[in-house]
Amino acid sequence: VCELVVYTKLCVKQKLFMEQGDASASQTQNKSAGLVGRRSNKVQPSSVSVPGFDDSELDRPKRLRSKFYDGTWRPGLSLVTDSVAVNGDVEEVKERIKSTITTVGIVSALIVTMTFPYIIATPEGKCDEDGDATHPILQAFVILNYGSFALSMGIIAMVTGYLVQLDLCCNAAHTADFLDRFAWYVDPISYAFVLGLFCIIVEAMMLTWCNNERNVVTGAYVVAAVVLVVTGVPYLSILVWNRTEVTKHGNQLMEQVQERSRHASQHTGTKQGAALEDGVEAT
Repeated sequence: VCELVVYTKLCVKQKLFMEQGDASASQTQNKSAGLVGRRSNKVQPSSVSVPGFDDSELDRPKRLRSKFYDGTWRPGLSLVTDSVAVNGDVEEVKERIKSTITTVGIVSALIVTMTFPYIIATPEGKCDEDGDATHPILQAFVILNYGSFALSMGIIAMVTGYLVQLDLCCNAAHTADFLDRFAWYVDPISYAFVLGLFCIIVEAMMLTWCNNERNVVTGAYVVAAVVLVVTGVPYLSILVWNRTEVTKHGNQLMEQVQERSRHASQHTGTKQGAALEDGVEAT
């Protein structure tokens, strides 16, 4: 969260510095031309060069897919980052990521409401007949319950900070840069969410072991195993399929860019070459 805040503040300062440079250059041009018309307070854009800021990236946020232009793209460990690179549409990617992490944040808030009561009071049962909560299973339950609670609270804090800083990006170029740097944060947020759910499942199995007869416990564990297989196998198959499709589309995009680049280099300096260069950027 601190890294996101610092990055956004730097973007805002950079934007203000650029506007101040444009304003000073505009005033200098007005004085040299002897112009008196200062009734308008609008800052007019100029061709002044501001150190440390690439003006060309304002209109063409290519950082999102920069690896395709130099032919170095390879599938990475982060599916989210690769999906962002293949998509390349800044606003669409921004809305998708916001929708994803908002959903995770809302469900994490519901998990907090489930786990918090057991932080205040330890559950009672056959494992705690003396009421001193010294049974190993109850102690493990408390640790897992607090772990799930802490993970959910951390996810809520991270999602809130991520959404706020994403909306504070100054322009399309800064949004593209933000996504290029921090899109991979969605992966650990999702993994932490799944880990919190796993802790809750183990907690439930522990309390079932404590408070029921062995035949009931066996039946409950069989149901849990069936549910795990029914939900886990489809999820893994979807994950593998999505990973394959993103890799395939990324490879096709890189081949198209490289092919257009080769054609453009063969017709350098001609109208056809300029058209092909435009095609490269469009791809």
